[in-house]
Parts: sequence; structure tokens; C-alpha cells
Amino acid sequence: MLPIGGHKGYGIALAVDILAGVLSGGAVATEVQSLFKQKERPQQASHFFMVIDPAQTIGTEAFLDRIEALCLIMKETEPIDADMPVLIPGEIEARKAEENLRLGIPMDEEFYESLQSLARGEAPDSVAKI
Repeated sequence: MLPIGGHKGYGIALAVDILAGVLSGGAVATEVQSLFKQKERPQQASHFFMVIDPAQTIGTEAFLDRIEALCLIMKETEPIDADMPVLIPGEIEARKAEENLRLGIPMDEEFYESLQSLARGEAPDSVAKI
């Protein structure tokens, strides 16, 4: 695993490894096997999930206000490349979901017909392609 962001990136990567690997008893650092190159033995990747209820810390409304302020700061940051604005995680997906609700989900005719056949309980010719 190569850290990004210099010493701070290293610290975050190490913290994630401690939470996801050490605390779970799973593999850490170089012990994690390749997902693709080591098919004969398990990857031994572990996961860590944490839930924080803002209502128990600063309160839901204050949390939402602070998140909105943080997003505004990020969006107002001058991008390195003027043609690539600063994005908030999930922003592209939210735009795409909005577009799909407005225009429908794009798919080719053959795939659409296969779905229609399946919905009718028929086995379409192109099931193997799905």
C-alpha cells in the first residue's frame, strides 16, 4: 500500500490499517493478498465500520450546517485545472441519478428487450449476454 498525501496520508493509511486489520485480527500492510494475483489463497482483507451519531455530539442541525459550510468552502476552492471543478464525494453520482430520473436510464435496445422478456417469464435469446 502506497500512502498519498505525504506524512499525513501515511498517518491516515496507518490508522485505517489499525482499525481494519489489527482490531479485526485480519491481515495488515503487506500481509493482505492480491485480489487478482493470488487466487489460490484468500485475500485476508478485513473491514472496519464505524457509526457516529451527530445528535450525540454537536446535534443534527449543527452538524448539517457545518457540513454545508465545509462543502461550500470546498466548492469555492480554486481548482488546479479550471476545466475540472472541485467535486464533493457523491456529487457526480447525485447528478447522474437526477438525470436518470428526468430522462430515464440509458440502455441499448437488445438489453431492454431481454429485461422485458425476463419480466414476462420468458427466457430471451440474449440471457447469456446479460
